[in-house]
Amino acid sequence: MKHLKLLPALLLIATLASCGGEAAGTTDTTPVDTAPATTEAVTEPGYPAPDTSSLDFGGDELRIFSVQWGNVSKYYFPEEETGDSVLDACYSRLRNVEEALNVKIAEPAWGADGQAHKDVMKTVQAGDDAYDMVFTHCIDGYSDYATNNAVYNLDALPYVNFEAPWWSKSMIDTFRIGTETYFGFGDIILNTPSSIFFNKEIAAEYDMPDHYQMVRDGKWTYDTFLKQARMVSIDVNGDGKMDYNDKTGYAGDLTESLGNIPFAVGIQLTKYTDDGLQLNFWSDKLLEVFNKTYDYFLDPSVSQGYFRHYVDVGQGFGDGLSLYTIANVSGMASLRDVDIEFGVVPMPKYDESQSEYRCYVWSPSVCVPTTILRPELVGAALEQFAYESVPVTNAYIEDLIRGKSTRDTETLEMLDIIYDSQVLDIGGTYLGFDSNFRKVFYCFYDLMSTKNDNVASFYEKSEKAILKVLDNLYTKVIENQSID
Repeated sequence: MKHLKLLPALLLIATLASCGGEAAGTTDTTPVDTAPATTEAVTEPGYPAPDTSSLDFGGDELRIFSVQWGNVSKYYFPEEETGDSVLDACYSRLRNVEEALNVKIAEPAWGADGQAHKDVMKTVQAGDDAYDMVFTHCIDGYSDYATNNAVYNLDALPYVNFEAPWWSKSMIDTFRIGTETYFGFGDIILNTPSSIFFNKEIAAEYDMPDHYQMVRDGKWTYDTFLKQARMVSIDVNGDGKMDYNDKTGYAGDLTESLGNIPFAVGIQLTKYTDDGLQLNFWSDKLLEVFNKTYDYFLDPSVSQGYFRHYVDVGQGFGDGLSLYTIANVSGMASLRDVDIEFGVVPMPKYDESQSEYRCYVWSPSVCVPTTILRPELVGAALEQFAYESVPVTNAYIEDLIRGKSTRDTETLEMLDIIYDSQVLDIGGTYLGFDSNFRKVFYCFYDLMSTKNDNVASFYEKSEKAILKVLDNLYTKVIENQSID
């Protein structure tokens, strides 16, 4: 899936920067907000849009259930146009689906975070055809859905085409167990993958290499990140101690951020094989990365990273005192009014031999209950909804780079790399809240927040229970497929 179908004005800016109108890498202090939002669906060159010419569902109602979480609750189902580019693109998406298929999208039903999947499960277990499409939380309820035969095999839905560019085939394939697909990922979801923000002024002060060029050259590695972050350590107020008032290499809440690091350096916790779900957590590489992470982020002289459950006051990247922070790309919008020059780059690779950058994404998904009675309508609506989501992604990316959030044209290039580098983990997504599997999924957080550096002992005590959880998930899902 290619997320950035850049709009004409943005393409013009990028072209000028790369063709001599302005030197590449030069900071442009003019806000990049001249490109109008568009509600016209854009496809990959030569790839046909869904053919709806023969489809007419006579005004039937499409019923959607959605979790109240993240961008799903913020953007997906506006009741009217408001002038906000993303909300208006979402509003147009709803109307375009209705017009293309002659359906009526009902007001969505909402479920609270942590409770939503339970609400859907009750309707399925009762045999009630209550909902046609369900938008999920990023790691809540997937196992319950899949092991209880509650979600439809999307491969069997008419009209759904996972080869189309508005779907993320790589994420869908990563998440498949057995021969069936239960959850859809792509432009239909407004993902916010992990990334690193860097303070340009501090980088220039320490004469650091061009971050963007390091990314292009494949030299943006975890060791480089740590080396440069350690360079910054200034007792700003001269009180003889380093705390959130001082300048360091890193600032920000580490609670979720630490979990992105193993994936960035090429450690995939779990993998589907023909023999089951394989646990890949433990290795010499994991131990090395954990030790480096522990030593850096818990050293207050060079890092003001904090755990929000353990401090009352912590330093944020927007305070302008830190070189780096790990954040989802959505965090760019919150920095619009901050008076600092910053850039965004993907999460760093393990070393230069790693073939690609890897940016973990805490991604919701879309699924379909097994109780549906109108697979033709649901399949056509799901595909059309995904197709009409391309301009929503366009509007969202455009919104991120508006105003003061970023001030250079290279941001477009970096966001393209970040979105093309999205990864997720089958075990973490299905079992992220499981009391056993979370011991590897949240391992860095659990250990570092309690200042426990014995990762080997921690894993050894947890391994047997984690393997059992993975085996149970695989066995139940495959059993359901064989019954079908």
